[in-house]
Amino acid sequence: MRTALPEIATEQIEGTLPTRLNLLAVTDAVVFPGVVLPYVVTDAKQIRMIHSILGGNRILSVFLKRDTDGDARLFETGTAVKILKMFSVADGSIGLLLQAVGRIRFNKIVSRDPFVVADVTHLQDGQRSSVKLVSCSKALLKAFDVFCEHNNWVSEELIKSVKNVKEMGRMADIISANLNFSLER
Repeated sequence: MRTALPEIATEQIEGTLPTRLNLLAVTDAVVFPGVVLPYVVTDAKQIRMIHSILGGNRILSVFLKRDTDGDARLFETGTAVKILKMFSVADGSIGLLLQAVGRIRFNKIVSRDPFVVADVTHLQDGQRSSVKLVSCSKALLKAFDVFCEHNNWVSEELIKSVKNVKEMGRMADIISANLNFSLER
């Protein structure tokens, strides 16, 4: 269960991310690259999985479940995340502070025992620059300004941070992470 608005991640993860990652299937959050967000895990098997990876690289995959006529499948695109902090809650659930480190594509399940492990492909954001992208970036910032004028809950810190981001894809991810869209959108 998502518990608060995400923050912008300031640190980058060093090295290559594994292509096989434990899978955390979620029903209530879309995790965007470049943000840090709190998340609560209540499922007993997922809690055991989280405890099992805390001694390692602390990286796992997060995919949103797509519920289509009772057949819960995963959306194809998800996020690799690093567990920054974990704490136990009195009701038996655990709270996590997750740093989203990159966008990934789900390929297949490679193991279900003892925990679900997915084969993933890491998707690279293009570092392109063009007149059209610069124009889109300016339009996005203008639309974000209008949004902020009509939504007083948006913090000054977030507004300043978004305006300092130079990469179009990262800017779009940070803004999207802070908008109130339906999960499907």
